Amino acid sequence: MQSLAIAIPVYNNSSLLRECLHSIQIQSSKEFDVHIYDDDSTENYLSILKSFSDFPIIYTRNKNNLGALANMQFAYNDLKGKYKFVMIMHEDDLLHQ
Repeated sequence: MQSLAIAIPVYNNSSLLRECLHSIQIQSSKEFDVHIYDDDSTENYLSILKSFSDFPIIYTRNKNNLGALANMQFAYNDLKGKYKFVMIMHEDDLLHQ
């Protein structure tokens, strides 16, 4: 198990998620797990995640739309205690390499 989880709550903005995941993928350290929390979007996020098949991503889809804040809280609560650190990003966030 990794000590860092990167949680990305998403909702209907799949074009930005590709760039976000790429910025995570090119990091020099790979000592983290990436978790996507789909807030019952109408977009097909799984098709984007398939293009990152060499990069482990854990995908969770909510049964109902929780709203942005509640989805972020859900992601944090799901991961706390399982990891030493939890980092919340959003699909429009990028990491500098």
